[in-house]
Amino acid sequence: MGDAERILAAFDQAPATVAVLHGTELRYTYLNDLFRRLSPSLRVGDTLGATGTEQARHFRDLALQVMQSGQQVQMRALPVDRPDGTARLYYDLLIHPLRDPTGAVDGVLLIGTDVTPAVEGRRALEEQSERTRRAEAQLNAVLQKGPLFVVTFDAAGTLLFVAGGELRVDPAQIIGRNALDLYRNDPATVAAVRRALAVETFSVLVPRPGNVTYEIYYTPIRDPSGALELVVACGVNVTRRLRAEEERARIHDKMQQTQKLESLGVLAGGIAHDFNNLLTVIQGNAAVALSKVGDGHPARELIEDIIKAATRAAELTRQMLAYSGKGRFQIGPLDLRHHVSEIARLLRTSISKKVSLRLDHPAYLPAVQGDASQLQQVVMNLVLNAAEAVGSAEGEVAVRLAEEEVGPGTEGDLIGCESLPSGRYVRLTVEDTGLGMERHILARIFDPFFTTKATGRGLGLAAVLGIVRSHGGALRIQSKPGAGTRFEVLLPAAGMRAQPQAGEAADTRGKGTVLIIDDEPSVRTATGRMLSLLGYDVLEAQDGDQGLEIFRLRRGAVDVVLLDLTMPGLSGEETLRLLREEDAEVRVIIFSGYAEDDVAERLGPLRPAALLPKPFTRQQLGQAVQTAVLGVEIV
Repeated sequence: MGDAERILAAFDQAPATVAVLHGTELRYTYLNDLFRRLSPSLRVGDTLGATGTEQARHFRDLALQVMQSGQQVQMRALPVDRPDGTARLYYDLLIHPLRDPTGAVDGVLLIGTDVTPAVEGRRALEEQSERTRRAEAQLNAVLQKGPLFVVTFDAAGTLLFVAGGELRVDPAQIIGRNALDLYRNDPATVAAVRRALAVETFSVLVPRPGNVTYEIYYTPIRDPSGALELVVACGVNVTRRLRAEEERARIHDKMQQTQKLESLGVLAGGIAHDFNNLLTVIQGNAAVALSKVGDGHPARELIEDIIKAATRAAELTRQMLAYSGKGRFQIGPLDLRHHVSEIARLLRTSISKKVSLRLDHPAYLPAVQGDASQLQQVVMNLVLNAAEAVGSAEGEVAVRLAEEEVGPGTEGDLIGCESLPSGRYVRLTVEDTGLGMERHILARIFDPFFTTKATGRGLGLAAVLGIVRSHGGALRIQSKPGAGTRFEVLLPAAGMRAQPQAGEAADTRGKGTVLIIDDEPSVRTATGRMLSLLGYDVLEAQDGDQGLEIFRLRRGAVDVVLLDLTMPGLSGEETLRLLREEDAEVRVIIFSGYAEDDVAERLGPLRPAALLPKPFTRQQLGQAVQTAVLGVEIV
């Protein structure tokens, strides 16, 4: 085998396509084995570009250019399809001029090198780079638009990546700097970075200027050997979340307070009911006993003391009912300016001379619907408490009246209810310059029997709250130790003029027959004795069934029925309904230790001729019977 044959054989074994073309027609004079396998339709003697494809014509033009210029041309990553169509390959093509012995160019040499792996690898890298670019763009968009930021730093604390819309600095200015040095004036951040570099996973709340709070999560990442590779710190703006949590906690505390007040109110009302039954017996029998002893009798002073003690006890039960929000009220339109001025004039002599009492109210103020004595008790308790808070030091108690428009979100932190209906309110403010209260004291001041005084029952503020709630109002309080206390009472404006209250009748004696239906023998006895003193005949029944039987037997002879509301067997309302079935015009007085609102709710349309709350005096009993006999209904 000659040298030429050995060279051609080597070309057939080469991992490249080799072709030789001669003449201006560019005829193939040699095709190596790989070239023939990739282009099986070509034969020696064919001309370049004979297939007529655009690519073939382009190669022919380039080959002619090489022959004319004598300069080689190189093309990169030309696509070549396998003859069976299974894949696409990529070749770098070199078109090199061939010269005859005289040096003239008479042909070209085509050498194609398979660069498919390199092209595919490069394309894979480009696609990965594009995916990475898109992911980074999306991440940056999220970080820029979201309420967060991300920072990474290596095991030495050097910042590697910084992004996020919540950042207050230009990332380009801090990337590459050491976090420990950058935040050397921020001890909390330095401590957090050191913890993260110690491979600790944790989160911290970080307050920032502008009333903004971030929660930063530090996550160390280890390399395959377990050593710290980098730390990812993700900061989230949690200002809204924390405010929402505070608001939820405030609402929860307020609901708990309301539920506690309701529960204590029910308890106070129940206790007051039982006490009222006992006081009815004590007051009634004492009044009868007093009427039977002369002025010089040795027992008279003792009986008078019993009556005074029972009266004070009755006042306690009224305060307990007031706390429960179910006290007995005589409602009418009131001008608070008049009542506040009157109470202030009376209280000036009761408070320390070192405490000045200042009144401030506008020329016009809407009336409120309320009970004069109960609202006077509110003013008195608040002013006395304020004066006692000032103590023996010099100070001031300011009492102000004003009108306030209440709407959604304007009520503030209310005590006594969760919210008030929108509308006009009269605001009574009692403010002192005293010592103020700690939070744990402030949280309990309305609890019944809670007091910080050496003496006192702890029912004053409890009664204030109950009275205000029962009038459809609420309280606001501001107090800080050393900064005094301000109570604000909001009462719905009535929009009408105040009217004078009617006085009590002087003569309560009468004639007729009264049927008492009560399961408590002592109550029946005491009430019957008082009625006898008033001039009435008395019949007694121990329950509803017996009372109905007596009423049927004495039909037409019973003028008034005095009926207890709570009895075993037939209840008061059931007995009243059956009495009405016997006689639609029967005059019934309901007497009960419960509050009038509770009585009205239980009776519904069964309206009695009168309501008589326990305990009652002989005069009050006489007035109720007179009202029933006259047929005047009490609403």
